[in-house]
Amino acid sequence: MPKETIKLLDGTEIVRDDRTLAEAQAQARERIAIYYADDLADGVEVGGLTLGTTAEDQQQFGHGMTLANSALQLQLCTLQTPASQLFGRTVSDINGGQHDMTVGEYMAMAIAYAQAIGALQAKRNTKLAAIDATQTNEAADAVEWSD
Repeated sequence: MPKETIKLLDGTEIVRDDRTLAEAQAQARERIAIYYADDLADGVEVGGLTLGTTAEDQQQFGHGMTLANSALQLQLCTLQTPASQLFGRTVSDINGGQHDMTVGEYMAMAIAYAQAIGALQAKRNTKLAAIDATQTNEAADAVEWSD
């Protein structure tokens, strides 16, 4: 039986929680997964731009960094070369805005982008570890994304 609030005649409320610890922890993990997905869906802000965080977005930034590094090594561009000249397009933000920048600015932005996503992943992992360490249903329920 799930968690249930019972109101007594005198107005006092008691909580009856027949979940196992494993069930409470699973529900807490699901809650954290939803908050994590919501934060990713909102994008990450880097250098005044809100950038998408889908797997495809992340892969495109990775490919962009590989291309930029290779082009720099082969001296096909410099850090001051417009990124649109190297990539054949500008950088798109989550709202479809187009932004041109130098290769050096792109590389700095891509590093900050990876760090921002890494910070969200670290937050998720910390919350999941906290849930796994709980010993009671109440403790599992108390682990919040906003902490």
